[in-house]
Amino acid sequence: MTTVISQSDYKKFKHRVGILAKKGVSLDYQVVKPNHKRVKIVFNKSYDWDNLDKMCEVQSFFFFF
Repeated sequence: MTTVISQSDYKKFKHRVGILAKKGVSLDYQVVKPNHKRVKIVFNKSYDWDNLDKMCEVQSFFFFF
C-alpha cells in the first residue's frame, strides 16, 4: 500500500509510530522524500488501521490510508 501525505501528517505519523513501537508494534514501511512538501509512504504489509488507532488512543489517526 502506498500513500502520499503532507509534512504535517507525516510528523503526526512519526509520533504515532513511536507510540506503537513502545507498545511492541513495528510497522514495515519505507519513506520516500521525507523532507519534501509531500511525503510518500510505502507499507510492505497490510495493517488493521482501526486497531492501530485504538492502540494509539487516538481517533482517526490513519484516516489518510
